[in-house]
Amino acid sequence: MKKTICILICISVIFVQEIFADNEAGTNKIGVYAGYPFGISFSHNFTKKDQLDIQAAPNMRFLIKNDSSYFHFGSDIYIGYLRSVAEPVIRGAVCPFEIGAGIGLFPGAEQTYPDKSKNFAFYVGTFFDLRWEVFFTNVPKFNLFLDFAPGVYFNPTAFRYNRHLAVFAARGGIGLRYVF
Repeated sequence: MKKTICILICISVIFVQEIFADNEAGTNKIGVYAGYPFGISFSHNFTKKDQLDIQAAPNMRFLIKNDSSYFHFGSDIYIGYLRSVAEPVIRGAVCPFEIGAGIGLFPGAEQTYPDKSKNFAFYVGTFFDLRWEVFFTNVPKFNLFLDFAPGVYFNPTAFRYNRHLAVFAARGGIGLRYVF
């Protein structure tokens, strides 16, 4: 009985080390994010399951309200927290599934059509993030991730310029990052 327990403990320790070979506490990941928006992505692992996620990108939007439309150009910044809820291993690759929440900031310039007025707008959003990461065994320093985050942007400057107070939005895409 003692031998069986010892063997099970040794196997579980080896298995845990294999799962988090490239996802240790204190590791960082930086890379590109293609989708909406297209930009850069950075993550820092606080623990083996918890991470801070930061994304930054230039962004454009075209919105319609009543009989006018407006074009918005600015920067898109996202800061979120993710937690691994499952870590399946598929053909040797560790593939953690993560959920979390984040805040999106979207400052920028708007131009209204047809009257062509210009103004500054600042959107603040909340998002629910779903992410699936893949840590490859044959390329250990890179990871691939698929990301989808539905959310809502709120515009505190909406009443001043007759804009939308809330805009439903979604962030989503695929990314490739270097793990260090």
